[in-house]
Amino acid sequence: MKRAAKFEPPAASKRARPDPQALAELFKPGQKRTAGDIYRKGTDGTGYIEGKVFERGTPAGNRWVFLLTVELGSRVQVSLSGACAEHFDKLPITVGAHVQIGTRGLVLQDLEGLKRPLLLAKRFAWTEGVTIYVQNPKTGEESLVDTWAGLPPAQNTSTEDSEDVHLAGPSMPPTETVQAPTTTENLGMNEPEIENEAASPAKDVVTGDLICANSVMSSHNSVGVCDRIAPPLTYAAMAVNRAHQGVESAAEAPAMRGQTEAAGLEDDSQNPQSLPSPPPDTGEQHAMGTDYQSHVSVPQAQSISIKVTNGLRDTASKAENQIRPIPTKANSAESARDNPSSRASNQVRTEKSKTAKNAKKLRHDRERRQKQLQKAGKLGQPQKADTPTAQSREPSAEDGEDYYWDAAETLPSEAFLDNSNPDVQPHEQPAPALNLEDEAQPERTLETVGIEEADNKAPNDLPVGANADDPWQSLRMGCVAGLVNYTPLLHLAIGPGMQTIMGIVESARPIALTKSNEFSLRLSIYDPTNYATGGLSVVLFDKLEKGLPKVEAGDILMLRSIQIKDFNGLCAIGASYKGWQWALYQVKSGKISSAPPDTCAMRYFKPEAAEVTFCIRLGDWWREVSSVATTFDTAFAHTRRVRPHKTIAEAEHDEYFDCTVEVLHGFRNDNGVHTVFVTDYTRNPNVSPTQGEWCPSHLAPFVLRIEMWDSSAEVGQTMQPGEYYSIRNLRTKISGGGYLEGKMQEGEKIARLDEDQLENQPHLAELLKRKTEWEADMNATGGVHEFPHQLIEEAEENRHFKCTVEVVYISPKDDYTYLYVTDYTSRSDLVPVAASIAPPALADRVVRVELRDTQVDTAKNLEAGDYIAIRNLRLRPSNGGALLAGRLGGDQRLITKLNRKASGNAELRALLSRKEEWLSAQAKPKREGKRTAARAARQAAAAAEEGSSMTTRRPPRSDSKAAGKQLKTLQEVKESTACPAVFRVRTRAVDFFPDDLRDCVVLRCTSCDQTLPKTRRRCTRCDDAMDDETAVRAFFELWFRVADEEGTTLDVTVADERCSVLQDLSPDDVYEDDDAFAMLVARVKPLLGDLLDVSDGEAKRRPVDQHEDGEETPWLDLTIGSWLPAGEDDTAETRAYVVLKHSLYEDA
Repeated sequence: MKRAAKFEPPAASKRARPDPQALAELFKPGQKRTAGDIYRKGTDGTGYIEGKVFERGTPAGNRWVFLLTVELGSRVQVSLSGACAEHFDKLPITVGAHVQIGTRGLVLQDLEGLKRPLLLAKRFAWTEGVTIYVQNPKTGEESLVDTWAGLPPAQNTSTEDSEDVHLAGPSMPPTETVQAPTTTENLGMNEPEIENEAASPAKDVVTGDLICANSVMSSHNSVGVCDRIAPPLTYAAMAVNRAHQGVESAAEAPAMRGQTEAAGLEDDSQNPQSLPSPPPDTGEQHAMGTDYQSHVSVPQAQSISIKVTNGLRDTASKAENQIRPIPTKANSAESARDNPSSRASNQVRTEKSKTAKNAKKLRHDRERRQKQLQKAGKLGQPQKADTPTAQSREPSAEDGEDYYWDAAETLPSEAFLDNSNPDVQPHEQPAPALNLEDEAQPERTLETVGIEEADNKAPNDLPVGANADDPWQSLRMGCVAGLVNYTPLLHLAIGPGMQTIMGIVESARPIALTKSNEFSLRLSIYDPTNYATGGLSVVLFDKLEKGLPKVEAGDILMLRSIQIKDFNGLCAIGASYKGWQWALYQVKSGKISSAPPDTCAMRYFKPEAAEVTFCIRLGDWWREVSSVATTFDTAFAHTRRVRPHKTIAEAEHDEYFDCTVEVLHGFRNDNGVHTVFVTDYTRNPNVSPTQGEWCPSHLAPFVLRIEMWDSSAEVGQTMQPGEYYSIRNLRTKISGGGYLEGKMQEGEKIARLDEDQLENQPHLAELLKRKTEWEADMNATGGVHEFPHQLIEEAEENRHFKCTVEVVYISPKDDYTYLYVTDYTSRSDLVPVAASIAPPALADRVVRVELRDTQVDTAKNLEAGDYIAIRNLRLRPSNGGALLAGRLGGDQRLITKLNRKASGNAELRALLSRKEEWLSAQAKPKREGKRTAARAARQAAAAAEEGSSMTTRRPPRSDSKAAGKQLKTLQEVKESTACPAVFRVRTRAVDFFPDDLRDCVVLRCTSCDQTLPKTRRRCTRCDDAMDDETAVRAFFELWFRVADEEGTTLDVTVADERCSVLQDLSPDDVYEDDDAFAMLVARVKPLLGDLLDVSDGEAKRRPVDQHEDGEETPWLDLTIGSWLPAGEDDTAETRAYVVLKHSLYEDA
């Protein structure tokens, strides 16, 4: 019965995990292919590729296209369609998922559109079927889909029709029988001829360049392609197999070669994947191999393949390049009947040619391996090679990545570990030395290289560029491997580019999990350039723990695409989202650690022979400088960077240091961060001002705020006031308010100290000594720290000071009191004061002080006019703004009332002197203003008696002869070339500036010519704070815009002392005296008419919307003068005009 939907578990829980044995059979480590090789050379349908999902894509119908990141950071576009579409819901393909895909059924397709960086130009498409394994590292979900399951291994994409084949590489055409010719010329024995492959067991064929095992070749109208192909073995491995498993005669090599050419395959020695595999191993095969072993020894087989004439080499080379027709059973039988002698002759020629070709291949492989081992420093003198290899020539710009990948492929397979985990050591068995007759020296295994060879090297074996006096000079120049250049560690610099580095691991922490759920590895590496320093810190991150190398002290770590940053000094960073890669050379065993076989080896790269050679010499150098023969467990003495121990006073921003402190207070925030306040009784002026009932005001300058995150937050909750702690690796930073504070993350680096055990704690002993001295000083001063005496204008923001002031006003509130005081010095950044509290002339000299705690009770005994001394006063921004106000709190007696008659207080005497000077300065303008007002009143009365001196008779019209000589139009004034000059014009005012007549008086410093705000009467730049004289003066700034009858306008100023409008008026009077301002308004109003609105003692520009159309201002008879400002060219535009005299027309 079908289960109800609500009882069905999630799909992930229903899906069974793939069988590990099935995975191991489908994706054998030795059959892994690189996408780059498949892109360039194609594939035979065997093996698999692997990578990580870069872009997931979305299934569209029966097709799914996604991107894989493969080796070297390259990317491949993968397309799945056809039979696998019904399994899309089973594949957990997400970004970062590990994917393995078999190459069976692979079709290479050209990509359309623009090329993307790192993306291969071919699409890897599976259209008929696929074998794919997907693992999601985040959820652990796995899935295996094999649409080829149940089909014969020889069938790829078709069943009976062998013509419908979709392979990216060469394939064998179908054949019914493959006849292998036999030869007994070299062995002196007979072998029965195989007539039918299906009726006779296949043989294990050993060739000079390829050994295939566990493969099945199809017959009976099937595609002749190997379904599985084993990796090519080295020549050393071939020799071992022959010695222990039985070696066939050399005649079998040309026999197999005949089968290959008969199948129509081209010889491609550089691409072993394109060659077919031999028949599978059977019981009869071993029996036949035993017979061969009884007649042929290993040296005989080797001598047969080595002793070849040059003529045979040429013949084999020509025959190798020919493609021969496919022989059939009928054709072979007919040829044998028609010409038996020809058949025998051709058979002998084929045997000789193939034997020569096979021997040439064996010799070529042996010489290439000898040269490779010689370059790696494992053999003596090199032998001459017939052809250049990737390791025997210099790289060029056209080589690209193929150069060092091809060079890396020539490394011996025994140089690599099967498992990079040092806890599970692989079974190490030294490779046997080559037993070749023409070798001058035996081969040395890699296990002994790098440990024993350092003592056996001759002095003349130094590499090129080495110094005889300093054998390690070449190591300081860095390693060059193909297109990769390793930068010496001391020459690294901070920058956005990627670096390639190599160094000895001196120490490494265990792999840890970060708070962002990434795995990190921290270690320190050295090379000969930075040995005298503290080493280079390296921090590597990855999403998977297996993506990080398992290192031990003494290992050599190679890193590519690493970024150098400033993190408490130079630090090499490998971010998890970057394409950095690693390789590890274990000096102890002489092995190169490989990536774990059950993970995607995206982080691992295969080093070249030049890199391995450099690692060997680097290991020799490390053993010499560390004075350890074969072990790296003993630490050696060298200069290490020691983290300094600092006091709070010595701390600077953005640094790491150790400190010893006493805890004063702590609390936990809502976001989980714990905040503690500590002190070591040293003062740092950059710390934040601490406020709170738990902190006395005299201790506030000595307190440092520390925010504790992660594991340190848990430790912070156990820290109690009065306890002493040692904090290591504390970081200081600048807070959002601009103050110095600490930050801590690692709780294991916080340790509580016992003040009774000081024998090993010198820093705690110093702290207790400072605390005792500080307490004695506080007791001597009544518990109050004495700060210097300063004037209000000298006080710094958020700095305590002592001052002597006069009480101006007291404003009590509910739980605090505002106290307004002054010392008669001004500053422009104080909070404004109401006019009811202080007159405007004193507003910029009054400080508002907020009293808290017991200071409120002290203020109740004060009244306006008292003189007091305030200690520990601090000016700070009010309400988060820029204006300053005072604050005073605490339980100490900080306000002291003074007697003004006391003669011994110098600060009080100075305050009284400043007050008298200020009062005198305020009284003088008043007297002058009153005299000016009285004089103006007398002049007005006299003018009224004489018929108003402000009005004159109407001048003659402009058309009269006399008027034509006197009046000028404004256009004529502008066109005049004379400057300075005086003109008489008939105009009327059409506008004026400023709009508020209160602003026609400005304060300007006569020293620096800077215009000051009205709240300041002294120039902070030019005036001496100790001198009462000031360079600030008041000036008029008033302009009229006048127009004549032609409509021409001209801007004129009326601010000159010679102007009749402002005659006998002082700008200081107008600025400070309302009577003088009223006189200014009385003079200007008749000239501006309705443009000026006068009401409530103020005079401002009438708004435009209130000005009635057609209303005109009176006509004026003006005498104006032109002048040229200093530094300006004499042009009509640069001239300025000033009103000298004015009068009103009688009938305008």
